[in-house]
Amino acid sequence: MKRINLRKYYPYYSHDIWVFVSDEVAEDMDDALREVWAQNAKIRYHKAYYSLDRDDGIEKAALYPPLSPEELLMHKLNRTTLYSALLELPGKQANRLYARYFLHLTAAEIARQEGVKPNTVVQSLKRALKNLKKLL
Repeated sequence: MKRINLRKYYPYYSHDIWVFVSDEVAEDMDDALREVWAQNAKIRYHKAYYSLDRDDGIEKAALYPPLSPEELLMHKLNRTTLYSALLELPGKQANRLYARYFLHLTAAEIARQEGVKPNTVVQSLKRALKNLKKLL
């Protein structure tokens, strides 16, 4: 009989749990733990941090459960409120906010497109966020 700590085998345990198991069970648990470590080492070595999901949505459905109707309605209302507030901003500020936060462009990219200095875009974005905060 061996005394083992289950926390070693189950890392989500928050505290130590000691149990007595037969020698065969202890060996099997150690083998399983070594297999997990070996698999993790292979993943790190080959940089295989991606999923093998076949785009059939199984993994996404497991990781991100669908939103409830109430949550969908709240998201829609929040988007509607945000878009209506964006429409109340001056044109350049609204365009720059949209480009920065929806299109994920940097201030330098926006400045290059508009033919202005990046500092001008940064200051405009700050004013736009301040105005948006007042509106919301």
